[in-house]
Amino acid sequence: MKRLLFLAGTIIFAGLSFGQNTNPAPRPLIDQYCVTCHNQRAKTAGLMLDKMDPAHVAQDREAWEKVVRKLRAGMMPPQGMPRPNDATYEALTVALENELDRAAAQKPKLSTPGMHRLNRTEYANAIRELVGLGIDPAVYLPADDSSYGFDNVESGLQVSPALVEGYVSAAAKLSRVALGHETAPGRKIYYTREDYSQEDQVEGLPFGTRGGLLVRHYFPSDGEYIISWVPVRNTVGALYGGDSENEQIDLSVTFQYSEDETLELVKLLLDFGAGINSANEDGLTALHGAAYKGANKVVELLVSRGADLTARDKGKDYGFGVTSFRMTPLNWAEGVPIGMSSAIRHDETVKLIARLMEERGIPVEYHGTFTGRKFTDAPIIEEPR
Repeated sequence: MKRLLFLAGTIIFAGLSFGQNTNPAPRPLIDQYCVTCHNQRAKTAGLMLDKMDPAHVAQDREAWEKVVRKLRAGMMPPQGMPRPNDATYEALTVALENELDRAAAQKPKLSTPGMHRLNRTEYANAIRELVGLGIDPAVYLPADDSSYGFDNVESGLQVSPALVEGYVSAAAKLSRVALGHETAPGRKIYYTREDYSQEDQVEGLPFGTRGGLLVRHYFPSDGEYIISWVPVRNTVGALYGGDSENEQIDLSVTFQYSEDETLELVKLLLDFGAGINSANEDGLTALHGAAYKGANKVVELLVSRGADLTARDKGKDYGFGVTSFRMTPLNWAEGVPIGMSSAIRHDETVKLIARLMEERGIPVEYHGTFTGRKFTDAPIIEEPR
């Protein structure tokens, strides 16, 4: 009796397993439903499936891709011809797709991209890396064509004689600018967008301001430059904000250099005998300035040449013998608001200066060391002596 039960259970289990087999071998199905038309004699649609091995699809990858596309579209076998049931049809399609994916992973077939030019963005990036110029490529080159929404593919980056002439002209102009030989007078006008709001703070401008325009302009050589501006007017021609009270217009020009350029300039000044710990009327040294800007390479250079890590500025005089906390380069790296500009903390510079001080046995004093609190926008006041 036990033997009969065991045998019956085995038969039922085998039957269930056979019923769940939804991954039949592709070869018998292809021979049954496809080879009738797609064989070496008929050559229907140029496919000869009787000599193609579905177990080695890499040998005829393009042909099997066509087969899969037809199966996924439900176009084969054609209407009126015998077809497998839906589960078997899907299993055959998935099996061929898996074989194609496996073959592609083992030996990718990547076509070599054709020769093409740089688009405008890539050209601007190349100029920045080669000569350190940040340019607006739209000034020098025409707009790029696009292909299927992309402007960095071969089909959209063809070269015409007019475009070659534009590249040659751009190269001539940019080489003069890079070498500082651009001496011909020029004029550049920057506009705000007509729909640009003047109600909120503009990203990059000091907090507490509203509206305005932030412009980054490259000055190609030393000389006299005239900077003028025209106020924004509203839709009826009236001066925007002209009836506002207690507001003022601020125009500031800041010259910026890359950290590498600044580093070379500082090296040159030191080699010519510049005082490394010389201070201006506010008691600020070069190390204060490098710390404030977060120029770590310059900080390391100055300290290696003997810059004083403990130098303090003169603080702000509030009268009656009261001055603000006199700050070291470390404190300036923590962030100091200047005028309408917001305080910007440079964490990596703070860590660097603190480490340099510890290596030299100098006590590390952060903002508020003498008062027991952190620095805020409000000044830290020392008691008059």
